[in-house]
Amino acid sequence: MKTLVELKEEEEEQGDEEEADEEVFSLELERGERGIGLALIDTRDTSLKAKGIFIRAVVPDSPAARCEKLLPGDRILAVNGISLLGLDYQNGRELIQSSGARLRLLVSRSNWMAKIIQNEC
Repeated sequence: MKTLVELKEEEEEQGDEEEADEEVFSLELERGERGIGLALIDTRDTSLKAKGIFIRAVVPDSPAARCEKLLPGDRILAVNGISLLGLDYQNGRELIQSSGARLRLLVSRSNWMAKIIQNEC
């Protein structure tokens, strides 16, 4: 198992390959009685180049798990058309929680970030 430092070094070596590896997609989720079922992580206070709010885990049997599209390491770019880029964790989390019963998420997926999140947790 690679350490976070080793993955960070690999990330820096990849350079522009990261962007080629990235997939952006949107989806809609209906909030359940316990929310949408995402555990989030903020990378703004880490040494990683990629800053933002990422999915740390998907709660089993939650709306997010049932949609079968979200994975640990996915980055949430926007909620209901409102960008999360540049927001800190607390404000991003509050935006997600206050976005009504139906959420439209814009999500970015990259394999290198998924590896980092999965190894860190």
